[in-house]
Amino acid sequence: MEEWKIIPDTEGVYSISKEAVMRNNLTGKTFKGHLKKSTGYIETCLRTPNSKRTRTVHRIMGETWLGAISGDGLHVNHIDEDKTNNLLSNLELVTPKDNSNHGIRNSKVRLAKGYRIQTVELATGELRSFDNCAQASMWYGKECHYFQEVINRFNGKGYKFTARKMEEDEKMTIYVNAPIGSGKTSLSNYIGELFDIEVYSEKVDGNELLELFYTDRKRYSFLFQIHVMNQRFKDIKKARLVAQSVADSDLYSDSNFVKLMLGRGEIHPIEAEEYFKLHNNMLEELEYIPTKVPELMIFINIPFETELERISKRGRDFEDFKKDPSLLEYFEQHHKIATDFQNEYDKSEKLIIDGSKFDFVGNEEDRIEVLSLIIDKLFSIGSLTMHQAVLAYHKLRGGNIKKCAHTFYNHANMNGFEVPYHVVAHYYDLERK
Repeated sequence: MEEWKIIPDTEGVYSISKEAVMRNNLTGKTFKGHLKKSTGYIETCLRTPNSKRTRTVHRIMGETWLGAISGDGLHVNHIDEDKTNNLLSNLELVTPKDNSNHGIRNSKVRLAKGYRIQTVELATGELRSFDNCAQASMWYGKECHYFQEVINRFNGKGYKFTARKMEEDEKMTIYVNAPIGSGKTSLSNYIGELFDIEVYSEKVDGNELLELFYTDRKRYSFLFQIHVMNQRFKDIKKARLVAQSVADSDLYSDSNFVKLMLGRGEIHPIEAEEYFKLHNNMLEELEYIPTKVPELMIFINIPFETELERISKRGRDFEDFKKDPSLLEYFEQHHKIATDFQNEYDKSEKLIIDGSKFDFVGNEEDRIEVLSLIIDKLFSIGSLTMHQAVLAYHKLRGGNIKKCAHTFYNHANMNGFEVPYHVVAHYYDLERK
């Protein structure tokens, strides 16, 4: 039985089904729209007692079934790149960047975000899942980058390759939390590049509110914290639209800094009370978002002296604690709160990186080591398959895939992450085939 929903802004006159069939609720007549040759999209004209408007059907589907809002900046993307296939199962909300890159990524490297390649070995019935065409084909000793190439090489020859929607427990969200000047934005970008996933970073350069906050904390603390919390809340909501993401901030630690400002007398108790009410409301709202808790929280641990050195090295006038001695006390208290949160955090798996030992921003070897530790941890908690982990090592370190499997096996086990030896054995088996 077809399921119907009222189309927004049509005064209840029109409904649309998950199959993209529209219905005039006054007459009972159903229709599907018409093809506009100049754009390739299906369009329809919706008339109400007070308006007449031509709209694309995929946008109607997005606003009705996916919760898109006019002006929210999100696009309704056709997953299979067929502009006429407006079934709900073929549509997703994406950012403009994702939408423009979708065709390139889908055909050359990977499926749409949120999808995976599923393979079946027909002789044994064994199922496997991979992020993209290259991963899937390399597992079986080939190298393909186009989905059609994979189909031609494998289907009907002992295997069957299909695309499927990613399950909720296969999604991966990573947060990076650290003191000021620790390199958390840089690390987030390295992780995003390594795994080809979305990166959500707090805007610092050119942020007028940040400069105002440092100029007059007592006047601007409340406004700045509301701004930061709102931005973090928006990023978390965006993160649920993609299968995998990394962010250099989180909503959980946000309230700790309001407590700091309250204790310093730099925010009014009434302002703090209103902030905490809003913060709690946002956390309650996140209960309905699957990605509210990350699969992995990464902490960067640096001594306070190192933090001060890096703050000085950034050269931002509004952070110059030598000109404003009160900043030194603020940075010290801020550092303590960040460290306490790191020790107390228990909402998800966590990994602590020694930022004084590894200069992952300025030293490439240290960067490779830190990213290797992150791969090991993600494998150990089930966020990466062994093949995904090996391919991540291969992308990070280069060289022979068999050698990368050995390196992953040795490195992970040496650092306390158990990896079975058959990870390495599989690649020897491929070489003998």
